[in-house]
Amino acid sequence: MSATFGKPSNVPLPGSMAHKELCQANLREYDIIAAATLKPEQRRLLHLSADLKISEIDKTLRNWIKFHNQSLMLATIHALELPYDIRRACTHVLRVRIQPRKDVVPTQDCQCFSLICADIMEQSAARDLGPVWTEGLRYLSVMREELEAEGRGTVAAIALECEPFGIQFIPFGSLKGLVTLPVMYHWRSLLKRALECGDHFLHLID
Repeated sequence: MSATFGKPSNVPLPGSMAHKELCQANLREYDIIAAATLKPEQRRLLHLSADLKISEIDKTLRNWIKFHNQSLMLATIHALELPYDIRRACTHVLRVRIQPRKDVVPTQDCQCFSLICADIMEQSAARDLGPVWTEGLRYLSVMREELEAEGRGTVAAIALECEPFGIQFIPFGSLKGLVTLPVMYHWRSLLKRALECGDHFLHLID
């Protein structure tokens, strides 16, 4: 199934034309995938039951992103070391891969996905991964330029990958004044615990 732009869980530029265009592209792609049907072998690989609809997984994923929005944003800030150099938001992106858990409990959306890996990527290399990456990063660049022109900070992002939904670019806007924030180099382990325990990133800091 082709990769897609995802719905940003944070809305950094509510009046931005680039933000509106990204949301419209997200909605079109999401509608197509949510209406799709997975083959039995795909369901086995993704640990999905035969009667679970793609639209239900889509809804769960949206709720999961909404719940973990702050944890994903903080992981991005620390992974990219933005307190040391805020401009790394322009040159790097955090690539996060998740998968449905085998022990999914439908009433606990915040625990329905587990972390496979989380890696820092240079945007120049990410653009070589295909048109979805190129277009997603272009939207983010326009959003960043508009936000910075208004003196409202900058935009960093996570490229979240989850089959069967492909790539979702989740932007975090209005980032500024981070210089006094100590960088947590164990951000990856904190993120993994937060995602799998259904907790918040800040709650797990010793």
